[in-house]
Amino acid sequence: MGMLVEGHWIDEDGNSRGSGGKFDHLPTYFRDFISSDGSSGLKAEPGRYHIYATKTCPWAHRTLLFRHLKGLTKVIGLHLGESGNEGYRLDINGPHVVPGTDEQITYLHEIYTLSNSSYTGRVTVPTLWDEKEKRIVNNESSEIIRMFNSEFNEYSENHYDYYPNELRNEIDDINELIYSKVNNGVYQAGFSSNQAAYEEAFDALFDAFEMLEDRLSKQRYLCGERITEA
Repeated sequence: MGMLVEGHWIDEDGNSRGSGGKFDHLPTYFRDFISSDGSSGLKAEPGRYHIYATKTCPWAHRTLLFRHLKGLTKVIGLHLGESGNEGYRLDINGPHVVPGTDEQITYLHEIYTLSNSSYTGRVTVPTLWDEKEKRIVNNESSEIIRMFNSEFNEYSENHYDYYPNELRNEIDDINELIYSKVNNGVYQAGFSSNQAAYEEAFDALFDAFEMLEDRLSKQRYLCGERITEA
């Protein structure tokens, strides 16, 4: 899909192939956290933050679900992109003006270079943008949904906790399984460079499906009888 190198777009895959032809998903780069009281350095405020996403990415999709479930559609801005020649396009319905600036852009990677002009790495969704500080806050979906869950409750239409204290260890275990064997597992199978790596990822993916199906045959949700982020 391509990546940025020192702020310049190149048509090379930013992920790597590990030993034995296995697909390695590179870690996310922007990891700042928004807090309800601003103690993290970034305060939860209505209209200040914007999520860039696509409907086709499983990691982006869960941030869209949380934005809706928590009743934050009027609090967190949403900008949907589509795949293009240089990653995700944002000008589907006309020129895209970056919130908080006068910049008109075409591709999501231009948001990354506005935030860090020498950024090197992949350009991914979801991406959480701060129009006040004019920079990317976070592009790790697991952290973005936690912020949506707890830090915007002052402005949320739904105060339900999808990450309750008593279930956090179980939720974390299920999330790790789904991340490593299902969501990432699809990429590991699809982008493996030899048959052995493909079969290993394929088997792990369907073993995970069986385990999840077994859990759901015994209870309403993955972590019991109440819905959680898992």
